[in-house]
Amino acid sequence: MFEYVIIFILGTIIGSFLNAVIWRIHASQSVVRGRSKCVRCTHELSPGDLIPIVSFVLLGGRCRYCKKAISWQYPLVEFGMGILFVLSYAHFFGSVSGGIVQALLLGSDMGAIAALVRVLVFFAVLTVLFVYDARWGLVPDSVTLPAIPIALLINLFVFSSPWVSLLVAGLVGGGFFTLQYVVSKGVWIGGGDIRLGALMGVMLGFPEILYALFIAYSVGACVAIVLLSLKKKGMKSEMPFGPFLCGATAIMLLYGEQIINFAHRFFLY
Repeated sequence: MFEYVIIFILGTIIGSFLNAVIWRIHASQSVVRGRSKCVRCTHELSPGDLIPIVSFVLLGGRCRYCKKAISWQYPLVEFGMGILFVLSYAHFFGSVSGGIVQALLLGSDMGAIAALVRVLVFFAVLTVLFVYDARWGLVPDSVTLPAIPIALLINLFVFSSPWVSLLVAGLVGGGFFTLQYVVSKGVWIGGGDIRLGALMGVMLGFPEILYALFIAYSVGACVAIVLLSLKKKGMKSEMPFGPFLCGATAIMLLYGEQIINFAHRFFLY
């Protein structure tokens, strides 16, 4: 339980960093230089203002200096990353005696450690894309374009994933959205979704990309129906699709094997 608490706290810290990355990408600022500032009054924040989740609660959701409201994005991303870290840790180390600490001390289960780090890196990228598209309706190329070769190299050289599987999945993911973009002349989807589709492919491989697309479209359709029934959206309203694609990719990264096995048993037997 102690390790789960530490993992959750680590996840919230990474979430806090990702919040800064998201805003700085939007503001065209460096993501590695400069102190964190209030996005409203630009006052530099002290360490006490940057404690994940806790600072938001203690400050009542308002900036200490200008008293303006702090976006709920910040605690939600921090909490969400904490949960993703815990779920990932449980997936790879839930049944490992002694957990990751013993594995590091003994030099054992290094494959599980590498798999955990890989998933967490991918989750960080997906979280940035999820939030950015949900908030501003764009999938930034400054994230997807460098992430594609990085994910490809990680899967190829660290995990020895079959290059054919990754290549096919990247072509399927990118090609699927390219076809929609061409047919609709850019009405149905944006160009950023094409790069995101390719990124999904090189992260997941084949046939996992197909399941991720199915999950994304199924959940997206259900959400659209609910919003239409509540009259929150109209038939011609736009709805960012990137969050559904990122969420489906995250699900397949953690539970892809179980989902594929279930689908095979359900449909083939």
